[in-house]
Amino acid sequence: MNDSFANTQCCTSKLSLRIQGPAFLAAIFLVVVTIPLFLVYNTGHVFYKFSPIDEGPHYDYAQRIFTHGPPVFGDTMLPSSLKDLSCRGIALKGIVLPPCGASPIVAANYPGQGLQYESQQPPLYYAVSKIGALVGHLIGFTDFKSMRMLSGLMLVAGLLTTLVAGLLLGVDRWLLLATLFAVGTAPSVVYQQTIVSNDAAGILCGAAVMYLCARVIRGIRVNTWWAVGLGIAAGFTKATFAIPCIVGAVVLVAIAVRENRVSRWCEAVKLQQVKVAIGLIAGSALAVIAWTIRVKVTSYISLSTIPAFDVLRQHPGTIKTIFRESFKAYWPLTDSYTPFNGVDGDLMRALANIACFAGIGAMASGAFVSVRTWWSTAGPIALVLQYCGFVLLSIGTWKTYKIDPGMESRYALSMIPLVVLVLCAGLQRRSGRVIYIAGALLMGLVFAWHILHSAAA
Repeated sequence: MNDSFANTQCCTSKLSLRIQGPAFLAAIFLVVVTIPLFLVYNTGHVFYKFSPIDEGPHYDYAQRIFTHGPPVFGDTMLPSSLKDLSCRGIALKGIVLPPCGASPIVAANYPGQGLQYESQQPPLYYAVSKIGALVGHLIGFTDFKSMRMLSGLMLVAGLLTTLVAGLLLGVDRWLLLATLFAVGTAPSVVYQQTIVSNDAAGILCGAAVMYLCARVIRGIRVNTWWAVGLGIAAGFTKATFAIPCIVGAVVLVAIAVRENRVSRWCEAVKLQQVKVAIGLIAGSALAVIAWTIRVKVTSYISLSTIPAFDVLRQHPGTIKTIFRESFKAYWPLTDSYTPFNGVDGDLMRALANIACFAGIGAMASGAFVSVRTWWSTAGPIALVLQYCGFVLLSIGTWKTYKIDPGMESRYALSMIPLVVLVLCAGLQRRSGRVIYIAGALLMGLVFAWHILHSAAA
């Protein structure tokens, strides 16, 4: 897309999304809905035990949200949740749990003394998950299955929202579909969207921010309170989801400043961009700060002595470790733990490198183009702020919990929609687009085979 910001239609009330023809609609249904949901359902069916990525405490949080309120540090998990852990098991070799049906249920007999160690998480995801479980009862699903299926639906909603945002910004629709196919089949994404965890809301939150920003960039009127509300919702889902809010806000301000210098652009649009940017930052910051204070005030054990984190206190943290670990911000598609082993490890590592470097290259390329577009402004900003966000997060966990400041790439899931949009918008040459689409589809097929073959093993 070679249009400058000044060529964007000012104060537009309607914009065609160019969803034309049954072929494209069928492709959307297959690529963005059917295949991701099938992979999520199959993964949840085969890998039925609780995930070792703290799924037990996340599940307990959702179970207690309406009856006991959000947990605080020092609370133990509910007896019903501990019973489910014993009966379903945890997919971790060597872990010892009390037998299913044991009575009485003693929290101290469970790993980490049965403490609820996800109490620092904000409550919104868990409230939504519990509501989803209540709805699932109507069709005979257990709470656990309902919550897992809701995570899969969040993935589909996030992919669809990313698609709509891209179409609003004029991104080639087939590029978008091919990229979303690779995202929706990526092992880390599928596994994270299979389990009960607030990380499952990451892509949806990031996509919602990108959709709001796309409307503003295109001059479509947006109520500032929508931005405030979205920022609050993101911050009350997970603190790391404030990163796309901040990145989106800085991009909007940068666009407004740029256009103020080079053209007599619509003043109403520039003012709206600044207002929405302030709303996103204010809403997300308010939520994160408020919940952080609540966690520290209500905890009745020291955050630096939580037993479940003892395994993460084996090595002293250093600034060098923080800077190294923060590079995981660029590997959200492939670098987190998964139980899949269907394809040779060397091949998967090669695909992981390609996905990572494609994203980094796309974001960095905006600094070297002569024509200023929304994507060439957003890319470099996202590249820098995404890393800085991980550095701050790593320092925060290091100092708060006195643990090794290691990072997990799944914390960057909420940035995937922006990376997808920048990557697709930056592809200009027709030959390059054809090669890219073929490569993205092939990558998605390998990812899907990797997941399904692991399930069949």
